[in-house]
Amino acid sequence: MSTAPRTPLQSVVRQMSFATGVAAALSITACQQQPPKQQASTRICTDPSGARIPDENCHRSGGGAGSAALWYFGAAALARTAYGQRATGGSYTAPESSRGFGATARGTAGG
Repeated sequence: MSTAPRTPLQSVVRQMSFATGVAAALSITACQQQPPKQQASTRICTDPSGARIPDENCHRSGGGAGSAALWYFGAAALARTAYGQRATGGSYTAPESSRGFGATARGTAGG
């Protein structure tokens, strides 16, 4: 039994079907390997010992190194830290998403 020879159009359709299937499989795999989204970050104002103080203190002093008030960055849950309570689970280094031209790292004030 012999099969009829394929026309050029049939060959192209077969090749495109294969290429489309491979592309779909690769895109599904790529989507599954993406890292989970990072949690939204926030900032709170702390004194040099790491205790939370009102954000106005950082707004007045700039909240940078060498000031009496420092911005402390962390997950959004950090905003629930009570005034006077030591901030934990974050860093005094701003996350990458809040750096750059026109970027701000605004948090919510809680208490």
